[in-house]
Amino acid sequence: MTTAPKLALEVFNPEHRVNPYPLYAALREADRIHSLAPRIYLASHHADCNKVLLDPLWGHGYNDRISPFRPGVGRDDVPGSMLGMDPPDHTRLHRLVSKAFKPQKIEELRARTEQIVDELLDAALEANEVDLVTALNSPLPMQLVCGMIGVPMADVPVFQKWSTAIVRGVDPDFLLSPQEITARYEAEEAFEQYFKGLAEERREHHRGDLLSDLVAAREDSDLLSEHELHEIGAMLMVAGHETTMNGLGMMMTALHRDPGRLELLKADPDLVPAAVEEALRYDPPIQFTSRVALQDRELAGHTFERGDGIVLVIAAANRDPAAFPDPETFDMTRYKDRARNAPRHLTFSNGPHHCLGAQLARMEMNIALRALLTRAPDLKLLTDEPPYRDLYLFRGPLSLPARMRP
Repeated sequence: MTTAPKLALEVFNPEHRVNPYPLYAALREADRIHSLAPRIYLASHHADCNKVLLDPLWGHGYNDRISPFRPGVGRDDVPGSMLGMDPPDHTRLHRLVSKAFKPQKIEELRARTEQIVDELLDAALEANEVDLVTALNSPLPMQLVCGMIGVPMADVPVFQKWSTAIVRGVDPDFLLSPQEITARYEAEEAFEQYFKGLAEERREHHRGDLLSDLVAAREDSDLLSEHELHEIGAMLMVAGHETTMNGLGMMMTALHRDPGRLELLKADPDLVPAAVEEALRYDPPIQFTSRVALQDRELAGHTFERGDGIVLVIAAANRDPAAFPDPETFDMTRYKDRARNAPRHLTFSNGPHHCLGAQLARMEMNIALRALLTRAPDLKLLTDEPPYRDLYLFRGPLSLPARMRP
């Protein structure tokens, strides 16, 4: 194991934000497990990251206040509901919320997704020169998730500020200023109060949305506490928006860096799903995640004691040559031919905490890409190196200036 944390700490150096992948390659080549801080380690190989994600004895540790990432912090003090839970609580909430993300439910959202994309592209094509982040990438998932949960679109400007504070706040605490940590907790409280009011209204009027269903589940059983009900709403709003928004931005950037890729897609639209999957592998919207050993564990020849933490660099694992041949190449056929047996990328995690919204995000990205190829075939990004958001866990362009037509 690399004992000096210098190389591992470079993951959090903003100098690598534009292109972190040479650093990730250096991490993989240097060692399997890196020391990052006392009782905190880092892994970047696909096999090691996948093994941790699949193992239920690697969790978050907040139930027993053993997380080294936030020492002494308990379950009720962290945002995200299921995102910070371990079984059996995670299993209970996962079962409740997963009903909204079954394949049939996702398919029912397809027509609404297509409608939102068309409306956004109508406006973008009329304006011609736009920022794709604000014209398409951000409003698409925001409108869709608002409709799913039952949040009025008129309230979006209010909680977008809270969402920004929470997203910044999920980065490691040592990277945050006292003001940013305070803003995170204030945003969490504001979200909870907002969804408390929304839930009270749903008790009076079931509106057929996810929040109404969760309120009904809360009333009919003891499977959902009041606090959990409010947290789930906030978690779905933030996670349902961020991943798709950033994923669309990274996909469009990767595709436009090589015009041949776009021509290949135009000639063979059946490649779109494979292109989306490859984009998610190649430059994922979530760069890393973390786990805590709930019992003593072994990984890559290293013994982890209960309460030890590990940072899993998902973006590095997704380009591990031991898992993906020619991993630095954006290969749109990688996930088209089943005979190639491409392994699962880890962008949506794996195991107990596999992202519930993975199929929804894929559907949104597929529909948006097909619509852009059809309705804006001459779309041109006005920069190959967009500015990136000042974040570490999430990765995505701050803006993406584009010309929609000649």
